Amino acid sequence: MKTRDFLKSLQKEMQTQETDIQAEPRFWVLRDKRMVRAFDDVEDFEVYLPNVAEAQSLDSLLEEIKEGIAGTDNTVDFEDYDPEQVKLDFENVECEVTAEEFVQKYIDKEAEVYGVRSENYIVPNTMFITKHDAKEHIKLYGYNYTEDVHTYAMTALRSPSVEKLYKVIQETDWDVLKTEAGDSL
Repeated sequence: MKTRDFLKSLQKEMQTQETDIQAEPRFWVLRDKRMVRAFDDVEDFEVYLPNVAEAQSLDSLLEEIKEGIAGTDNTVDFEDYDPEQVKLDFENVECEVTAEEFVQKYIDKEAEVYGVRSENYIVPNTMFITKHDAKEHIKLYGYNYTEDVHTYAMTALRSPSVEKLYKVIQETDWDVLKTEAGDSL
């Protein structure tokens, strides 16, 4: 595709795309959700296991432990402990505090249980001139994000160069330039 054809196509897309109620010059980024530590408005709990340098949902770890105690899952190993004592201690897990005590005793003495909540954030290093491009990116690379990822319109506020560039793209008559520049553009 020649430069002129690309710019003409980009112009049409920019002039007809949804604005998402955002002022010009607008661009799109990706917005997603992630779990962050929380001291208030706690939505869930995670446990960090330093011996494997990994955090996971406390509920999922407790389910793995339950399956391990029942002998249906080998991801949690209790061979070094009295099985009856492990079962008894697990039955006493009633909250995040007793869960942390259990995990520290049987899995990782440095384990830490903490509250988390979901937080919206702008995905770093994303910037699209058109909403269509942002949506295409999600279609192609959505596996890198959560199911909550979506396009998010922003304004390049007080950015004269961006504003001028957008005006050039959107207001230039590319057909007139075609006849003036011939096929060189």
